[in-house]
Amino acid sequence: MTIFHVQYLAEPEPEAREFGSSGGACINCWVKASSVTEAQEIAIAAIQESHWRVLSVEEDCLEVTEEL
Repeated sequence: MTIFHVQYLAEPEPEAREFGSSGGACINCWVKASSVTEAQEIAIAAIQESHWRVLSVEEDCLEVTEEL
């Protein structure tokens, strides 16, 4: 498997413990996956499980390499 990195802009939903104290965040995700699509699905699912809503992709999902 490969490590991927993607960054999202997100805001807390009412169920999130940060709701009311945070207006939003840039969320960096490093994900071990077989493809970009799988990495994005895993990252978004983890964000949603924490009761945050993804607003946009700030940095596209890329394979982590030594050059990065």
